[in-house]
Amino acid sequence: MSKAEYKELVAFHPGYYLKEIIEDMGITQDEFAKRLETSGKNLSDLLNGKSKLSNEIALKLSIMFGTSTDVWLNLQKLIMRKL
Repeated sequence: MSKAEYKELVAFHPGYYLKEIIEDMGITQDEFAKRLETSGKNLSDLLNGKSKLSNEIALKLSIMFGTSTDVWLNLQKLIMRKL
């Protein structure tokens, strides 16, 4: 898991949050990957902090969850600043 600590602020890679969301949804990673229209490998790399969140995936997540893309991209920016 990619985690950075700065003073009292703890930031996690977006994949950390996605793992929890997938678990809460009660679906497999493969099913979630299909819903995002990405490969299982790409999702696995994201969940394990091995890849950055792409603009495309951030857009798909924003549509899926009714958020803005900024919500997801800011998580990525925050962790990158802290590393």
